[in-house]
Amino acid sequence: MNKLRQGDPELAAAVNDPTRWRDTYAMRQRQAEESERERQNQIALLNEDPFNVEAQRKIEDIIRQDRVVENLQKAYDENPEGTNTSFPTSQTRPTRIEPMLIFHTVFTRVHMLYVNTEVNGVPVKAFVDSGAQATIMSPDCAERCGIMRLMDVRYAGMARGVGTARILGRVHHAEIKIGGAVMPCAFTVMEGKDVDLLFGLDMLKRYRAKIDLEKNALCFEGQEVPFLHESEIPRSFEEAEMNEPTVSGPNGEEIGAKTGAVRPKGSAAAGSSNAGASSSSSQPTQQQAPPTASKAPAPSAPNSNFPREHVQQLTGMFGCSEQEAIQALEMFGGNVEHAASFLIG
Repeated sequence: MNKLRQGDPELAAAVNDPTRWRDTYAMRQRQAEESERERQNQIALLNEDPFNVEAQRKIEDIIRQDRVVENLQKAYDENPEGTNTSFPTSQTRPTRIEPMLIFHTVFTRVHMLYVNTEVNGVPVKAFVDSGAQATIMSPDCAERCGIMRLMDVRYAGMARGVGTARILGRVHHAEIKIGGAVMPCAFTVMEGKDVDLLFGLDMLKRYRAKIDLEKNALCFEGQEVPFLHESEIPRSFEEAEMNEPTVSGPNGEEIGAKTGAVRPKGSAAAGSSNAGASSSSSQPTQQQAPPTASKAPAPSAPNSNFPREHVQQLTGMFGCSEQEAIQALEMFGGNVEHAASFLIG
């Protein structure tokens, strides 16, 4: 519901009101039918001049976008777990997918694997990461567990990978309890980590541990330790994922440097700016417009013949500029669905 409120407040507000939901559905159905008519008219106009190179290029792009919609439909039918319902679009073609349920698909964020452990008798939620070479602990967690005094500073240095982090030292021996087993473990104490304890490949190999996703458990030495439920995962880790560094994708998307999650253009910047605004109570906030204002006819965007609500829908979903949204609408004759698909790339 939180994602729905952020992406489509109008639809979220109608969830508990059957009449409003029906009206919203009917309106979007009409919009979808109108969008399809506009699309067919555009194709007919383009076909009037079969030797026009630009017209043929536009037809080719329309066909490509149709294949994208078919591919999305196939994903919903055969791989619904591989799609994430976010960034809903109200302008859609009335295909097998209902207009209310068409969503821009992004890679789903997989919840990480955590287990309950005890280090020196102190409960710690450990992040199981077979991609990490060493078992790592944060300085705060080392202090809390009472093993900071055992840290060998001769092992201090810098860790380099995606960014850099300072290694404070190494605790050569401390007891860790996982399930019913108590085992000796070595910890590299490192700054800059968003988890208290990262159980790395060194200890996984040492104790011949197996990440069994069928059982959803960490298995070793006759022990089966269940991975924590999503609700038990520390919130600090999820917040760090949302604020993780990103690299630019081929079409303006932003790709998480650590998780590989793909986000629409400008979404990470928008999220960080929103987080910054909410965390500072001293900054003045601008009041939102009353809900009734959305029912008024939307004026056209400056220097365009398209309704401002269509332009704002594209800029809000993809973080593009108004000019880019207008250009996309012009390319597809005002068809918001195809303009959105074009901006997705």
